[in-house]
Amino acid sequence: ESDATQQEIVEATLTQGVWSGKVVNERADGAAIMVDLRTTLVRDEKDEPVAMVGIGTDITERMQVEQALRASQRQLTDIIDFLPDAMLAIDQDKRVIIWNKAIETMTGIPAAQMLGKGDYAYTIPFYGEPRSQLMDLVFMDDPAIAARYTNIAREGDTVTAEAFCNALYHERGAWIFVKISPLRDARGQVVGAIEIIRDITARKRAEAALRQSQELFSLFMRHSPIYAYI
Repeated sequence: ESDATQQEIVEATLTQGVWSGKVVNERADGAAIMVDLRTTLVRDEKDEPVAMVGIGTDITERMQVEQALRASQRQLTDIIDFLPDAMLAIDQDKRVIIWNKAIETMTGIPAAQMLGKGDYAYTIPFYGEPRSQLMDLVFMDDPAIAARYTNIAREGDTVTAEAFCNALYHERGAWIFVKISPLRDARGQVVGAIEIIRDITARKRAEAALRQSQELFSLFMRHSPIYAYI
């Protein structure tokens, strides 16, 4: 759709001297095209308007590509939001570019408040403060960062680890499993990092309960006055 009618374009040009916007036009074969139009009012030596000049550029193909790109981006967003695991991604300047529905639920922070944020703002919902974290290992090798995590492992460019995040769920805290990988452009250059996060608190509690049960059983067997073997 055009930004303005033909009459509105003429009136705006007469009033302001120039006008610019997108309008729908027709080719000789009758096909509709989108035109990026700019008009200019021409005046004589007495400053009286004598003509209006318009320069138009056919942007139909560009608009179609942009519409296809937006549709593709919407589909990708829908897929990311459908994933059950929390997902976070940052660009090479460490600004948030992905913050899906699952991570909104986990942190209580909507995507609208987090997208575009940098300076480690995305770590505050997890740790209560901005701090370096596992995704930094995509950009640099830092043993001090790796030391903050347990069960850390590497497989190619991918790093997995576990951590306790004290600020999650209104500071109740939770154990998370984290998997990070670099984001690369068409030339293979690292342009960001992506992180998948899964709440493993229930598993950690089950493991702790099992260890406690095994320790109690072992203690009973060592100190039982009754001869027993397994």
